[in-house]
Amino acid sequence: MLLTIGQAPAGASPGAEDAGPVALLLACHARIRDFGALARRIAGAVDAPASHVGDAARDLHRYHTLALPLHQADEDLTVRPRLEAAASAPEVRAALARMGDEHVALELVLAELCPLWATLRDDPTRLPELAPRLIAPTDALIALWDQHLAPEEALIFPALAAVLSPAENAAIAAEIRARRDAERAAGGFSL
Repeated sequence: MLLTIGQAPAGASPGAEDAGPVALLLACHARIRDFGALARRIAGAVDAPASHVGDAARDLHRYHTLALPLHQADEDLTVRPRLEAAASAPEVRAALARMGDEHVALELVLAELCPLWATLRDDPTRLPELAPRLIAPTDALIALWDQHLAPEEALIFPALAAVLSPAENAAIAAEIRARRDAERAAGGFSL
């Protein structure tokens, strides 16, 4: 555990021009799960070398403040409006509504965690002091992710292929890639 705590998660990262929106979104979900696992490891790694703690905290902070908002934009600004306009099934519409509410709940937990990760990024020797403050919000974050990701994967993502045309799916994938390309060009997190 100590050797891997500071390694950034290596979730799948399809970047090929032919990757469809579901593959791109599922790759984001893989990274979310990887970063959740990293958050859990750092919260319990009070004996880890400071350099590993600092690297892990930096990666967690950067991911959750730069990359995750892009994924939420993918869902809220790109996927949701198209599925709502396509008169999706009632269960998909309900899942879309919950998705937005859950994004708000996730942001509240991240508002508590991100400053702690920033502190550890800047001074990793403070982990023994801050670890007790990391545990509950990290558990809450992971529980929220578990609740949030499954309906997207079971209902929302399959609806993309079921109710949208291939051209609409290509447009969604292009918008997702454009967000990532803009962030990379600005020197942000490599997604």
